[in-house]
Amino acid sequence: MSRPETMVDAVANILATREFPTPNDRAFFQRIFATRTEVYETRLAGLRLGGRERVLDAGSGFGQWTLALARANRAVAAVDISAFRLSVLSELAARTGVDGVHPARADIGSLPYPDRSFDAVFCYGAVFFGDARRTLAEFARVLRAGGLLYFCASGVGWYLYNLIESHNPVAGFSPRRDAAAAIAASARYYLTGAIDPKLQLIMPRRTTRRTLERLGFCDIRVGGEGALSGGRSFFPATKYGLTAVYEMTATRS
Repeated sequence: MSRPETMVDAVANILATREFPTPNDRAFFQRIFATRTEVYETRLAGLRLGGRERVLDAGSGFGQWTLALARANRAVAAVDISAFRLSVLSELAARTGVDGVHPARADIGSLPYPDRSFDAVFCYGAVFFGDARRTLAEFARVLRAGGLLYFCASGVGWYLYNLIESHNPVAGFSPRRDAAAAIAASARYYLTGAIDPKLQLIMPRRTTRRTLERLGFCDIRVGGEGALSGGRSFFPATKYGLTAVYEMTATRS
């Protein structure tokens, strides 16, 4: 068996050998793996997301969080809608010798798992695509009693910030355009229930907390992105005095 590669080498090899679908995909991959693995592991430890039998990473993407979860837990189911991103995740796990990662292509709003399948559900930067209330209900369904839910979401301040200042633009991707689309999609969703799974939704903290309470969650905690773990934050908690990016944890009753 060949010796596992370091994460730095594995990422470099993938960048050298893989053709990414868009410049934005490539730039995003480079950006998330420019952060040391230890940063993700420290955040997860602060959230008590370690030592568990079965964890779901919902919306795993390229897997920066999945790999950290797999090092701290026995098995991780990684669900994403993108076959390409899942294939990159699988290659990263193989190159770095990380076991216990089980990728599955699916919509996180319709998970392919039985009720009460997981000890914890982790969702970073994906819950706000599509019908957020349906997705949270799916998380409640697949969590065992006493299981931990973690997710991060965005308030109106984040989208105003992107609309005005255009955060991290790259060729073929306009944060300003995406923010305008998210604001319009959110208005339609909350007024009529209409959804577009490709667009983001604004998720007001109070509304989201009430949804969790109705789904039977307790011990709900909320803070700015990174605040609950005590680790490094990747996004601002507020912009223009309004909620930007926040995170929540809750326990399944």
